[in-house]
Amino acid sequence: MLLVAAHYLLDVTWGLRAAVGLLLATVVLRWGIASIRPLQAGAKTYEPVDVVEPDGVPVYSCKECGTQVVLLRRGSDKAPRHCGEAMAFTVVPES
Repeated sequence: MLLVAAHYLLDVTWGLRAAVGLLLATVVLRWGIASIRPLQAGAKTYEPVDVVEPDGVPVYSCKECGTQVVLLRRGSDKAPRHCGEAMAFTVVPES
């Protein structure tokens, strides 16, 4: 809209319009890359290892919906996420 008004009022050349277009494209591209960068997965701190709990079976439970995940191999130090929240860790005794 601003470029259309400037074209009629100031007789803007095609070169200036192209320069402004390239500047806007660069800003949008850099903003897009910057907004996606935090979603990158970090490097693993160690190799996955088998989980052995002497007291029972390690279980992660979702506080929101009650989904339970039995942990057989640990791939990171962080708890898994479900329903947008970190799951709670418990050890269920084997029966």
